Amino acid sequence: MGAEPRASSRSTAVIRRRWRLRYGRRAYALCVACVFALGLLLPNEPNAHERITVSSATGLIDAVAAANKAGNIAIVLTEGVYQLDTALRISADHIVLESFGQDPKKVTLRGRGMREGAGNLITVSGRSVRLSGLTLEQAGNHLVQLRGEADADFFTMTRCILRDSWEQLFKVSKRPGEPIAADGGTLQSNLFEYSERFGPQYYIGGVDMHGGSGWEIVGNTFRNIASPAERQAEHAIHLWRGSADNVVRNNLIINSDRGIGFGLTADQGSGNYGGVIEGNVILHYRSDDPFSDVGISLESSPRTLVTNNMISLAHSYPNAIEYRFEETRDVRIIGNHSNKAIASRDGGQATLSANTTGSYWVHALDLFVYFQTRITAFLTN
Repeated sequence: MGAEPRASSRSTAVIRRRWRLRYGRRAYALCVACVFALGLLLPNEPNAHERITVSSATGLIDAVAAANKAGNIAIVLTEGVYQLDTALRISADHIVLESFGQDPKKVTLRGRGMREGAGNLITVSGRSVRLSGLTLEQAGNHLVQLRGEADADFFTMTRCILRDSWEQLFKVSKRPGEPIAADGGTLQSNLFEYSERFGPQYYIGGVDMHGGSGWEIVGNTFRNIASPAERQAEHAIHLWRGSADNVVRNNLIINSDRGIGFGLTADQGSGNYGGVIEGNVILHYRSDDPFSDVGISLESSPRTLVTNNMISLAHSYPNAIEYRFEETRDVRIIGNHSNKAIASRDGGQATLSANTTGSYWVHALDLFVYFQTRITAFLTN
């Protein structure tokens, strides 16, 4: 394993965002003036991790306990299924959990079942934690819960499969009314899915992030984030309750009730600020799912850019992109392609340009080329 990248520049960027959004322009200016000094005081990533190789669930639990005492540990899992009867709780900084060979199909961490009360599979409260090359499945709450209330910044997850949990597959939590959140994270090249056509209930989602700024959610695939009864599921990707300046780019979302959501309702405390939704493909080819809804939704999400997304919905919901509520303003919606409308609701304001909407087949060739490219890349990786 090579040297880890330095975190100082990313840390100071997150601090600048926090001060500007939560404490005002004067505090932001002071932060910018002091950024060099702050950078000198912030901890850097370690040059290398001590490595522990495990081959059993008991060995994994013991390795996590040791890592939580020491920090800066890489735990490497050999091929097999690791049946966990209690959550893995990662509390130290600079911990890596990865499979040998980086093939998620060969290393599975399995919880106590997709049923109410069975608990999380992995809980993270440390900073600069990384998960890579793992399949995570069968949890009662979340497969991964990242505790923003513990300031669990700079989390990274790559090349993982998250499958089947009773609630949202990946949760970033935050204590209401407090500024501390999990910032500067990365989710890249992962698969989030329910193995059946629907999830177990409506209170499910793919990525559910409360607060958090400076995240990159890039190149992931989401499937079947869909409710079986009562009401629609949460979005495949949902950033809200104070989230800001995040990038959601080049993701593929298939047969999910709602695609991407920034903010929720007219309540400013549930809103989002800024950010970019770019280059995503949202495809819903089942016409009879009972709670199919919008592809991209901005709700109380000012100064957001929505650009170059492709949305094709076979169900009857009329809109592909919605911008809602008076707090949603200074929004730009540019160069998107869809078979459904782009619409303002409840006083939302946006500048629209170079978007195309039309029949279901208008973008069939583009979709075919895109999916061929994405599937080839997915299988290759």
